[in-house]
Order: sequence, then structure tokens, then C-alpha cells
Amino acid sequence: MSQTKKETSPIVKAGSRQHEALSSTSTRDIPENFIIRPTGTVPQLKILERASLFIMHGAGGGAREAVWYSVPMIAVPQTYEQEIISHRIEEQGAGIMILPEDVTAERLQKTAEQILGDRSFVANSDRLGDACRAAGGAKRAVDEILRYVHTTTLFN
Repeated sequence: MSQTKKETSPIVKAGSRQHEALSSTSTRDIPENFIIRPTGTVPQLKILERASLFIMHGAGGGAREAVWYSVPMIAVPQTYEQEIISHRIEEQGAGIMILPEDVTAERLQKTAEQILGDRSFVANSDRLGDACRAAGGAKRAVDEILRYVHTTTLFN
């Protein structure tokens, strides 16, 4: 699935508090190659089709979407569950976790450079994406649920 990535613009999807802070930032302070949008308005799948790196909070949906498109990740978990998934991302070689208290601009930049400079992160994301695609995706999930419903006495 790996392909040449074209997107070089950072995309920022902010929660309500972060969006308020970003909204008050002078537009001259935001680099021209940044796209900033409030929560819920980023076409994440379309962006991941072209992305080389995904900086995210470590939730399962974003992790699955990233590996589907062979995109390595920097995960900055905000909850315990996201920390568990972020550890797995790191264990599988598909990205690196940074705890929120350790995030600095310099640390993000160095971690991004590390991931972008090492093709194994893309290869591992691609491997995980292949496993997701081989599992059958949403269609198989629906088929399995319907099979269960039709063969279980609980529903008959």
C-alpha cells in the first residue's frame, strides 16, 4: 500500500480549548504551510492518503486509519486507554509515543525527523495496514454480526 506521499503541510485539528487559543493567535504567527481547523472539520482520511507522518493522541480509530494508509505516527496520549494504544504503536514499530508532559516543539521536531528518516516506521505501518485489510474491514464485520444474529437462539 505504501506510496509516495505528497503532503508536506502540517494539519492541526484542535479541541475546543486549543481552538480558542489558536483563534486568538495572529495569523502572521502561523506558518503558511499549516492548516488549522476546529474539531470535527478535518477530512482526516483524505489527508492521511497523502501524509508522511500523523501526530495524534493515540486513539484506536486514528491509529487504524493511519496504518491503513501506511502512515507512521507520533502519539501523544491524553487518556489511559490512549496510552495503552500508543505503547502498542511503539512496540509494533509504527511510531513513537511522547507523554504529554514531555512534549516540546524541539522534541516533536526531533521525533518527526527520526521517524521520517527511518523507512522502517513506514514499513511497519504498512505491515499493520496489510493485516487490517486482510481482516476484511467493515464489510466482514457486518457479515460476522449478521451471521451471529442469524445463528444465535438469542435473536431467533
